Amino acid sequence: MWDKRMFMDGIGGLDLGYGNKKSINLVTDLNGTIGNGTLTGENADAFQRLVNRGINVIPATSYSLASAFETYFSRLSVKPNILIVERGNAIAVERGNANIISRFAKAGFRNERADEYGYIEYVFGDDNEELSRKVLDVSKELGISIGIAPMYGCSAAIKIMFDENKTSSRQLEDRMDKLGISMHRNGQGTATLVDDRFNKWTSYLELVSKGIIDDGFLIGIGNDLNDVQLLNHSDISILVGRKINPSRLAKEASYKFEGPWEWHKVESIIERLLHNK
Repeated sequence: MWDKRMFMDGIGGLDLGYGNKKSINLVTDLNGTIGNGTLTGENADAFQRLVNRGINVIPATSYSLASAFETYFSRLSVKPNILIVERGNAIAVERGNANIISRFAKAGFRNERADEYGYIEYVFGDDNEELSRKVLDVSKELGISIGIAPMYGCSAAIKIMFDENKTSSRQLEDRMDKLGISMHRNGQGTATLVDDRFNKWTSYLELVSKGIIDDGFLIGIGNDLNDVQLLNHSDISILVGRKINPSRLAKEASYKFEGPWEWHKVESIIERLLHNK
């Protein structure tokens, strides 16, 4: 069960309602947070109920849209209206949601493509030319050879290839970090590089600032370092598992789940917010 004292502390003294906000926005990571490669059981049931009752449940993942659907949403009868995908600067919108699609059109988002899952992908942010240039500068500086490939559907990320026998991946990672670039090693001499300006939190901000969704009461749920900004800016932050050292968070998480199997408990927190509105 949730701890009332921890909950009160985490939302800055609110009376367990959500103040003057019009809506509740729930942004949740997927892998390691709501499941480990699948969405089933109590979590799937809770997810469905929250979407059905009008809560803005927004999955946010470094997975591609296809991977998210194949592993998490293929069995759901009601799909989320919006997903933040592809390292945080592509947003997928349900094709049948004319209201939200019109908001995207007015806001000037670039429409990248529609796919077989019934979603349209919109992209914001810079193109990857600047990111590629920085990587080439680093390769010259370190005297190594790096191959670069843009990642389709994600303008702020690129894939690089390098010879692990000749290159210190740790040195490469440290140099990228100083430039504001996150390096996610994929193994076998490949890695994905991501501009740190684009993440789950900045994607959420983009949705709110452009009027795509209301500036609602934000519940953020995550389990890894790339979730820290989201957790730090949420009205209620929920840390899942023990992957993040709590000292990494600028503020203490409002609530902690032991693992993905407890994700469904967020429903109780939301029920309390609604009850005290």
